[in-house]
Parts: sequence; C-alpha cells; structure tokens
Amino acid sequence: QARVKNVLSVHRLEREKARSDQLEVFLMVLASVIESKDKYTGGHVERVAGYAKALALKAQLSENRVNDIFLGTIVHDVGKIGIKDEILNKPGKLTDEEFDHIKEHPAIGGHLLEKLEIAPVAVNIAYSHQEKWNGTGYPKGLKTTEIPIEARIATIADFWDAITSDRPYRKAMPLKKAISIMHEERGESFDPDLFDLFMDNTDQLYLRYIDQHKLAG
Repeated sequence: QARVKNVLSVHRLEREKARSDQLEVFLMVLASVIESKDKYTGGHVERVAGYAKALALKAQLSENRVNDIFLGTIVHDVGKIGIKDEILNKPGKLTDEEFDHIKEHPAIGGHLLEKLEIAPVAVNIAYSHQEKWNGTGYPKGLKTTEIPIEARIATIADFWDAITSDRPYRKAMPLKKAISIMHEERGESFDPDLFDLFMDNTDQLYLRYIDQHKLAG
C-alpha cells in the first residue's frame, strides 16, 4: 500500500509538472502574439516576468504564489490583442481618444483570461496592473491594498521596464533619470514597501535585465 501511494504521488507530481510546463509554453506563445503587434516591446514580457518573480521571492511569498505571479505577468498585456496596431505603434503623442482606447486593454485581458480559466492571479494581474497606489489608475481606480499584491508587483516591474526600454515615442531613459522617476512614484503609483524591496541597492534587483551600455549617461 505504501509503495502504491508513493507511485501514485510521483505520478501526480509528474502530471502537475507537465501541466505547469504546458501552461507556461502556452502563455509565452500567447504573449509573443501580443508582442508581434508592437515592434518596440520585444522581450518586454520576459523581462517584466523576471522582475516580478524576483520581487515576489524577495517579498517572501509562497513558492506557488511566486510561480503564479511569474506566469500571470507573462500575459499582463494580453489585452493589447484588442488594441489597434496603429495606436500601439504610433510614434507621436496619443490623442485623448487614442489613450482611452489603450486604457481598455486591462479589462480586455482580464475577460480573455477568465474565459480561458487561467489562475485567478493571472486575471488579477491583467485587470489591475495599471492601477496606482494612490487610486488614480485604471480601469477601476483601486487604491492601496484594494489592489491585489500580484498586480502591485507587476505594476512596478512593468513600469520599470517601460521606462528603461525603447518605446514608439521615445528612446530608453538614462539609468539615473529612470531611477529618479521611480522614486517620484513611490507611494503614488507604487506600493512603498514593495518599491523599497525592488529598488534596494544591496542586491540591485532592478538592474538584472538592464543593458548598461544602452542606459549609460
């Protein structure tokens, strides 16, 4: 009986690992479809997911939660599948109408992931990664701990990678300027406690995926 239980346990773990691996591959493919719409965001989801995973680990979340956050952050921008290509890749400033259209992507992404029955953590990240700690974000204007912690983590990772990467309307910001902007958003866009973990200079988590040559100056 003990042997049977051990064998069944091993098989169950193998099946769970296989499902997890398949889910990760599926989400990466889904994310790559989104990135193909936006020529300026190549590698964005991988970097954001990497930052988010590292921050979740540093915040001492459970192993399962950390993995869910990693997978969920991979598809944080999946809602952009419903955004017009010409707006995503517009080189100039967006009009108010165009920005309103961009702001639809969190709800689109959340609804899509709900239909796919992806983990609730991924749905929360898609819905809420544009919410701000001070309540001025979108789509619901959530504030402080009303925002799920996984979304608060994804927000920091997403914002940092956005300002340190080339965008349709600007080049990547110099490192010093990017760090300064991040500090300005502490307690405004970002959970201050999570921000302090992310920007802690003892391990410099925020520099893990930075091209130092590109950001020098």
